[in-house]
Amino acid sequence: MQIKKKLPASEKLKDSMTLKNGDTVTEGGVQYRVTDAAAKTAEAYGTAKKNIKSINVAATVTIKGVTCKVTAVADQAFAGQKKATKAVIGANVTKIGKKAFYGDSRLKSITVKGKKLKMVGKQALKGINKHAVVRVPKAKKKAYKALFKGKGQKKSVKVNDGKALQKGDVIAATVHLGVNDSAGNWTEIDKSDEEISDSEALEIITGGAT
Repeated sequence: MQIKKKLPASEKLKDSMTLKNGDTVTEGGVQYRVTDAAAKTAEAYGTAKKNIKSINVAATVTIKGVTCKVTAVADQAFAGQKKATKAVIGANVTKIGKKAFYGDSRLKSITVKGKKLKMVGKQALKGINKHAVVRVPKAKKKAYKALFKGKGQKKSVKVNDGKALQKGDVIAATVHLGVNDSAGNWTEIDKSDEEISDSEALEIITGGAT
């Protein structure tokens, strides 16, 4: 029979402050976990809330006081984010996992900031918006086009260097909808055009007149 020794309070405190594989943190609504404590690397594996509109994967995060490079987006990390329209992939990411953005039907803009990306998993872009644009560093355009090829996205999805617009590019814009009341006060409607019904759209255009 083994008897476990109790750690002194100072040892317990030291142990709790030591970076370990699997330690987690949430920054900017994105969840991260340590993948290699010795190498000080982490991956983005999800979001704190389901209805996030903008996904921003950081280049580094601080976990237990230690700065860790974010080198991966985990499998299915952002799958099912139905309201997400924009994603930014940090400069240190080398891998985007399988089904990372699976089913994100409103996702129209993905920006890859770094030049270290080496792998994009199967169906990583399956179900993203058909007008989506993946923006990449100019120097890596050719290589990244090959990486993103056949990852489940529609053929209309473009991979561009983000510098100059090309013929056929789709520009995503935010339109603020609203209506003036009888006193001339503007009231903004917090819905996208995809969420507004035909009857609501008619009321906006006519001001409620029939």
